[in-house]
Amino acid sequence: MSAPAVAELRIALVRQNVENLEEESIAGQQARVATQYDIARLAYALWERRGSPDGSAEFDWLEAEKQLGDFAAMNWSASRNLA
Repeated sequence: MSAPAVAELRIALVRQNVENLEEESIAGQQARVATQYDIARLAYALWERRGSPDGSAEFDWLEAEKQLGDFAAMNWSASRNLA
């Protein structure tokens, strides 16, 4: 998949998520948009680190979700231990 195709896929994913946000609260929207933005930034960085190969947009997106989810889980666990 070419770089423009990857960008189009990411844009489509963000648009889809934005449409889903219309029913959420303002605070929920802000949190979700920030999460999608973080995933997109990390996925793009992962893709670039791997040499920008064609056809890997979904792989990089899922890997970014996993890494950010693992990070969030570690932070939650650490905050619970401090309480």
